[in-house]
Amino acid sequence: MIARFLVLLVAFAASGFAGQSSMYGPVSNHPKAGETAPDIKFTKILSAPSGASWVPTSLAGHFTVVGFFPDTSHNSKAETRWNALVDRFARMSVQFVWVTGEKESTLGPWLEENPLKGFVMLDPEGATGRSYGIELPAAVIVGADGRIIGFDSEPVPSADTLNAALEGRITTTPSKPGAAGFNSFIDKQKVFLEARAPGRPGDEHRPDFPPSYDLHISASQIAGTGEYVGDDFKSLQGFDVKSALSRLYDVGRVRIELPQSVDNGERYDFSMVLPKAESSDQVNQQLEQGILDHFNLAASRDTRMADVYVVTRVDDKPTMLKPQADEDRGISSINISYERPATPGDRGEAAASLKSISMSAITGISAEGTMDQICKELENFLDRPVVNETNLKGRYALTLNASESGKNDFLARLRDQFGLDVEPAQRNIEIFVFRPR
Repeated sequence: MIARFLVLLVAFAASGFAGQSSMYGPVSNHPKAGETAPDIKFTKILSAPSGASWVPTSLAGHFTVVGFFPDTSHNSKAETRWNALVDRFARMSVQFVWVTGEKESTLGPWLEENPLKGFVMLDPEGATGRSYGIELPAAVIVGADGRIIGFDSEPVPSADTLNAALEGRITTTPSKPGAAGFNSFIDKQKVFLEARAPGRPGDEHRPDFPPSYDLHISASQIAGTGEYVGDDFKSLQGFDVKSALSRLYDVGRVRIELPQSVDNGERYDFSMVLPKAESSDQVNQQLEQGILDHFNLAASRDTRMADVYVVTRVDDKPTMLKPQADEDRGISSINISYERPATPGDRGEAAASLKSISMSAITGISAEGTMDQICKELENFLDRPVVNETNLKGRYALTLNASESGKNDFLARLRDQFGLDVEPAQRNIEIFVFRPR
C-alpha cells in the first residue's frame, strides 16, 4: 500500500532586520494598557489650541488621543475626521495630539491650507512612535491618570470609541468564543481596544517574556510548526532540535549530526525576546548559543565523503525551465508531493512530522528560486544532501505535477521535460557536528 502526501515549505533568506518594515523602523519598546504612557517627544509644536502649551506633565489631568501620521499632507480624509472629532469633544476634558514626521518643506504649505485642530507635533525621527511601539497605523488613548487605556488600529478613533473610554467601557480582553460570549460583550456595551500597539504579521506570536538574552525552551503544544520573527524577537514553535538548528544554520536537516539522546524527535518552542532590535544574523547567533548551552552541546564543522544526490543539466535535452525576474530576491519556495509505504495505524500524522524520504519517492514538485536554493530546500525532505552541478544562473520556476497514471516516473519526466538529471553519487560535503561537551 502506498500513502501519498503533499508538503509545503517556504524559506526566507534575508539580511539586516528580519520581518516587514514598521512605520518608524526597528521597535523595541512595547508598552501595554495600564502602564504609564511615554512622554510625547517632538522638536517643534506646529499648531496648538488657543492659549495651550505642552509640558512633560501634560498627559496627566486629561484624556488624550494621540494619532501617528508620518505622512500628513497625503491624509486629507484623516484630517477631516480628526477635526470633526476634536469639535465633537471640544467641551470635554479631552486633548488631541497629531504626531507627524513629514518634512516642513511640504508640511508647512499644506497646513496653511488644511489647518489641523488640537496639537500638531513635529517628530521627524519618529521617537514618539517608537516609544509607544507603533509599527502599523494606530492611535493610542491615554487616561486622565496618565496611563494607557488602549490602542486603536484606526489612527483617528471613532466617537463611539472615545465615549467608551470616557465612560470606562473600554476592555482589552476579547469576547469569549460563541454567541453567549458575544452577546454578553454587547450587553455590557464594552468596546474592545488592543492592549498594545498592533504589530506586523507574525507579531501576534511575540512571546510574552521580559526582554533579555535568555532563550526560553519549552515542550511544544502546537500540532505543526511555525517561525515568527520581529525586530526584537524570534520564536521557533513546534521544532525538534535538528530542525531548529537546520533553520538557524541555514542548512538541510541531513547535514546536521546530533547525539541520539538529543535527536529523539521531541518537539519544542524556542523563543527569545531581545532588549533591543538586532540583525537577523545576531538573533540567530543568540538562539544557536542558547540551544547549545541548554542541551550541553559543542559545535564543529566536518568535511567528509558522503552519499548525495547530484543534479546536473542534460545538454542534449530541450528544457522548459523559464528564468524568472528579480534574480536577487531572497525568498524561495518549494512544494512537493511524495509517496512512501504506509505503516499500520498511520492516520496521516507523518505528514505533520516529515521523515526523510528518497529522491525516487517524489511524485511532483513546484519550486521557485535559484537552482542552489531549490536544491537546498529539497534537502529538508530527503535522506541525503543535494548537490547542484547544473551551473545554471538566475531564478527559475519549476512545476511538474504528479502523473495521473499512478506510475511514479517523476525523475524520467524531470529529465525529459526540464533537462535536469538526478543521480545518487558521492561528494565531499560539509557536515555540522554537535557532540556532548
